[in-house]
Amino acid sequence: GQPAVAAGRTTTAVDLCEKLSLLLTLVDRFGEARTAALAGLARVHPEDALRAARLQYALGNIEFQDHNFDAALAACDAVDELIGPCGVNDDPERVDV
Repeated sequence: GQPAVAAGRTTTAVDLCEKLSLLLTLVDRFGEARTAALAGLARVHPEDALRAARLQYALGNIEFQDHNFDAALAACDAVDELIGPCGVNDDPERVDV
């Protein structure tokens, strides 16, 4: 149905924003990488904390590499708020973030 198609498009758009932000970070285009990460964050479904945490982590990495250390720390704090502390039996993807 229509909601499933819309959800799929949103997921694809968020995935593309995340990958684009990572690629742009690799080539030191931090402003564009930041814009891509923020665009992805704006599209993340509120209940998808793990996806939002991955984008916040990417944003933190961008800010760190661009020497914006306060912003990098804020992004790391946002990751902690989104997924909390990890335990031994948690989902491996969650632990990686």
